Amino acid sequence: MRNRLVILLLPFVFWFTLLSNSQVPTADSIQSLISASKNDTSKISLLNELSIKIFNTEPAKALLLAKQAQLIAEQENYFVYSPETNNAIAASSWLLGDYDDAVEHIHKNIAIYEKENDQENLADSYHHLSIVFVATSQEELALEYIQKAIGISRKNHYESILARSENLAAMIYIDFKKDYDSAEIYFNNALERYNLLNDTLKIGSTKSNLAIIYFHNKQYDRALKAYENSLEICIKYKINSCVCTLLNNIGNVYSELKQYGLARSYFQQSLDTSMFYQLKRAESSAYYELAVLDSLQGNYLSAIDNFQKH
Repeated sequence: MRNRLVILLLPFVFWFTLLSNSQVPTADSIQSLISASKNDTSKISLLNELSIKIFNTEPAKALLLAKQAQLIAEQENYFVYSPETNNAIAASSWLLGDYDDAVEHIHKNIAIYEKENDQENLADSYHHLSIVFVATSQEELALEYIQKAIGISRKNHYESILARSENLAAMIYIDFKKDYDSAEIYFNNALERYNLLNDTLKIGSTKSNLAIIYFHNKQYDRALKAYENSLEICIKYKINSCVCTLLNNIGNVYSELKQYGLARSYFQQSLDTSMFYQLKRAESSAYYELAVLDSLQGNYLSAIDNFQKH
């Protein structure tokens, strides 16, 4: 059993997160505009926008929309839209567990940004690539690309990308190196930047990630409070992948406290949520947590079944 970090995929389309709620159109209003659009260029843009709008909650639908935009762009040679489309495809594919597709489309953007010498988007793409390599346990590649993202961001003062990259670097130090001291330094650096940026959502996710340090140090009450606070934020913003991760993390705290009934209820909620929204990566994690819990309770046949599903 282990606590997992909250990775927000909103930065795949960082401009969208900067808009105020009053500026952001609803999914229904964008869909209406798509249906009414007779212009291919506007339709591509709207398809990308809707995909970006819903990929955290409906990744399968978001992927279909982005692929539709890609098809129209290729037919009409409207390549100006390809970075937006690549981002939408990569983010949705990551949530759906299609890592090869995610890597392919991130690399497409890297080639574009290198050619244009677009350092900000290049740093962002390196960060995204590292996320995928973390998910596929490719430690060296994850470290290589996150250090590239940190280096470019620090040199050019891209504070938001730097904070995200420091969060991810901390995760790599925890997951692959078990270096909690270095991880805590990275987390605190990221938290300080997000406080300066007044980014409520990412302050919450970083505090949740810091809770992994509390969990490691057996400060269970402190960890539980941080996870529950972050869960409220993720539910508010309807970031379902984040919700699944936090439900698992809360379950792990209760498991450590030997409150196995509560632990199982949180793991099951995570599984139900991931299956409903077709979040394959989160579904795999929930099965893993249930399998470990089954082993602890001596339910070995159930443990084997859940491990196989994981």
